[in-house]
Amino acid sequence: FEYSNIRAVRIERTGKITINPSAAIAEITVQLAEATGDNNLIGIYDMVGRTVMMSNFDGSLNAKTIDISNLQKGYYVVRVQAGSEVFTERFIKMVD
Repeated sequence: FEYSNIRAVRIERTGKITINPSAAIAEITVQLAEATGDNNLIGIYDMVGRTVMMSNFDGSLNAKTIDISNLQKGYYVVRVQAGSEVFTERFIKMVD
């Protein structure tokens, strides 16, 4: 029985999208790490997986603000399809 050398492994999370604020009342801004040049699709889903909102996203820009004031209070998932890549992130809809 023999041990191998210990090596440090660094894992970095390179977030492709961010949502600000992560707890919102009226609107969120979805930001891509970089412009894709493609016509992107944004979907917002409740925690059961139902689609509650769909929107197009111009890939020449790297951010889009979305009105969420009509959503019920709760947790949601934002799914961005940028070309062949798909990115997801969560946010909380707060009460007015």
